[in-house]
Amino acid sequence: MAKSIVYYLKKLTDRGKTIICTIHQPSSETFAIFDKICLLSQTKVAFFGTRENGLKFFEENLHLKCPPFTNPADFYMDTLGVDVNDIPNSRAEILGYCDKYAISEYSFDLSRKIDSVKPEYFSSPANYTSYKSTWLEQMTYLLQRSFFNYIRNRKVVLNDILMVFLPVYLILPTIHATIIYYMVGFDCDKNSFSVFLLTDILISNAAFSLGHILSVSTSDANFAISLTSPFIAIQMLFSGFFLRRAVRTPKFLSYIKYGSIFNYGYDLLMLNHWENVSEIECEYDIELLCLTTGGSVLNEEKIRRKNKIVLIIMLFFLNILFRLTAYLILWAKGRRSKVSYNKLFKKLKSKFTINV
Repeated sequence: MAKSIVYYLKKLTDRGKTIICTIHQPSSETFAIFDKICLLSQTKVAFFGTRENGLKFFEENLHLKCPPFTNPADFYMDTLGVDVNDIPNSRAEILGYCDKYAISEYSFDLSRKIDSVKPEYFSSPANYTSYKSTWLEQMTYLLQRSFFNYIRNRKVVLNDILMVFLPVYLILPTIHATIIYYMVGFDCDKNSFSVFLLTDILISNAAFSLGHILSVSTSDANFAISLTSPFIAIQMLFSGFFLRRAVRTPKFLSYIKYGSIFNYGYDLLMLNHWENVSEIECEYDIELLCLTTGGSVLNEEKIRRKNKIVLIIMLFFLNILFRLTAYLILWAKGRRSKVSYNKLFKKLKSKFTINV
């Protein structure tokens, strides 16, 4: 099947068309139909050129010769594939292959060909842009394509909702809130329970969003997990319950509570439980030792925000803020790696040109 498709694509090239396609582990007969190949590994180019030059580059520059009677595609897959038994060394070795290609004559020859066909105005930084469409146009088309893709694949979307979204973001927090609410012995009031449930869901989702930040901040999963406990501890420490009693806490640390999901969650739960309590029985004869109303409890805890809607909005805002922060970190890391690679490539290119 793959051979037939590639064969007909090859016939289109005979009519003057340029065909660019991706293929994974083609057979030797299918591989022989291609004029040029581009080998990618670890987000980098390991080789670009004709099939014949590919084998020549691996043999002369990397000292890796394709064994006789072996499919070159399989040889490339084995050479550029990561060894699961030794991932760090294997990745370093593959990146070394890519770096050797970047400073090889094949790479510089390709760059010279690209520069020779570029329009003159592309060389001017004022007129040059790597994208023909603006960011807003690209985002609009991507959202539109994603929407229509969901419409066409309703079963896939339904499975995503049932298997991922509902269990993680709604069902588990609901089960947790229901068990805790009735185990503690809160009032069996549907309004109070609804607020408690919504608070639990928002805090859980905000915690997931915070996990996104930790996940994209480092490439090491174990290190990201080790950062979770300190982050959660700081969030809880400055949630308001401890901070309100810490008289000697430096003032600049008090601002941390505004980014704590537990701060707004704690205030919201306190309001939900105590604001409608008009009388509290006192076990002592001295009334000064007792808080007789729910309002006095809130005043004692210094709960100044009396509006539940505002607290709910703040929790929802933190969800968006954490996810947006994770996206910006991921975007910055991708942009930084791209800029670093371009600088390295230009430096090596200029050095090679001087030597020649």
